[in-house]
Amino acid sequence: MKLIPSLLCLAASVLTTCYAFAQNLEREPFQNLTGTIKAAAPGAVQVAVTEKEVWVIHIDDTIKQQDILFSGTAEKAFLRQGMFVEFRAQVNKRGLVLEPVASLTVFTPSEARPPGVLPDGEAGGGGGALFGDPKEGKEKPEPKKAAAKPKGDDTIYRVAGAISKVGRAGDVTVTAGGAQVKFNLAEECKITVDVNELAYVAPGDKAVVQGSSVRGQAVEGIASKIEITASKPLTDGTKKKPTKPVKEPKTPAKGAKGDKGVKGDKEEKPAEEKKEEAKKDGDKKGEAKPEKE
Repeated sequence: MKLIPSLLCLAASVLTTCYAFAQNLEREPFQNLTGTIKAAAPGAVQVAVTEKEVWVIHIDDTIKQQDILFSGTAEKAFLRQGMFVEFRAQVNKRGLVLEPVASLTVFTPSEARPPGVLPDGEAGGGGGALFGDPKEGKEKPEPKKAAAKPKGDDTIYRVAGAISKVGRAGDVTVTAGGAQVKFNLAEECKITVDVNELAYVAPGDKAVVQGSSVRGQAVEGIASKIEITASKPLTDGTKKKPTKPVKEPKTPAKGAKGDKGVKGDKEEKPAEEKKEEAKKDGDKKGEAKPEKE
């Protein structure tokens, strides 16, 4: 496989370049390095700008989480327990979404994008007033509104939380700001992925990188910002581990010179020996016959 040599080169490059950057050598910034992912390993990706120009880009602890961007689309099978998802829908006070969810986003929670259940457009996390006592939190009297509809009848809520269950029938339960919300996925549910991690990177994905390289050390760099777009819909939500190189066997495959232990030695004996053995077997059978009284 072509992926194996790429991973070997990438692993070796991670060690050498990390050492070079640790020596505080002079760096040269680069902007919008664009290419295709060839391989990925913990802390580094290999980006092919052209067939001959292949960069090793390192992602170390100095990069901010919001500067790591991975986006794409996914199928229903991608959803896993523990993933954070976000969608907008009508929700009743029992935490049930009234209609099948037609679209949702897998995301990374942050201060700007916290988990919770709140009317769409409001900032902040928490369970919101949907699951609380409507009398709580009303310290100041509000002016009366004519023909006010009860909350929850037609209010669209932003639901953001961690998946706690994915059922086989397409039913999903999330924990959002301490509240349990249950919903069903629509048959043609559109799932997008917008996360701040590189756990789902695969060869063929598109990459745009900003960062710096050691002066005089070509095609080696460290990212200050990296954006990756998946080339195909994601189907497996299991976070990937680096592929271990497999050494090809140098010895010939079994059977090339004859398998050991295979019954076939008798067939290789000379014809004369076979006749003698057959004659002996016939004599023994004759001797074994009992005599008639």
